[in-house]
Amino acid sequence: MRDALNATGRPIFYSICNWGEDGTHDWGPTTGNSWRTTWDIKNFWLSLEYNYRVNAYYADVSGPGGWADPDMLEIGNKGLSIEEEKTHFALWAIAKAPLIMGSDLTIIEKESLDILMNKELIAVNQDPTSKQATCRQGCSWTDSIMRHPSVWATETYNTDGSKKAIYAVVVNWHTSHIDNIKMDLKLLGLESGHFAAYDMFDGTTDEFKDSNTLGIKRLEKHGCAALKITKLD
Repeated sequence: MRDALNATGRPIFYSICNWGEDGTHDWGPTTGNSWRTTWDIKNFWLSLEYNYRVNAYYADVSGPGGWADPDMLEIGNKGLSIEEEKTHFALWAIAKAPLIMGSDLTIIEKESLDILMNKELIAVNQDPTSKQATCRQGCSWTDSIMRHPSVWATETYNTDGSKKAIYAVVVNWHTSHIDNIKMDLKLLGLESGHFAAYDMFDGTTDEFKDSNTLGIKRLEKHGCAALKITKLD
């Protein structure tokens, strides 16, 4: 099928779905433009979390021309809270997953549509220099069991190979809000300098200099902070 599609000479996106079975990660990246890694997603939080975590195992083989696919977006289907929808979109975007909308756009509510139209997150998803995000903090099995927050991040680069920005998503997996989260900047490769952290959802910017941590005042239940971090000098 891949060869037949290529022989047409037309740009065709070839999406493979066998739910991650039969060792798809071994042959999917060279066969299709995206390859499913999970069961079909359902319109509730635990399904979203399961699909994201399973998909994360394949970051080392996911890349241009063959991206790992944790299934479509459930944003706008009213099974998730707005905070959960934001987390859903932010994680899928930095995972370089195909951003396939699974909702009825004729009846979707504006707040959900605004999430789907987030230009900053779409930009990193489509940036050819970024890779599938990996976990940088709160990554252990114990962290998962205890529902500790985790930090997932990817980078974009300038044409000269220098780092352009770090995109980090801090996730609260817990069923209640969490206050005063500390993100370890060394785990993002930021040990010194003057930086700006731009919140890709609320549009605010915080600056920090020569700090080892970045504080987040509060994350709501299943909420996130989606940050674009750039060096200022």
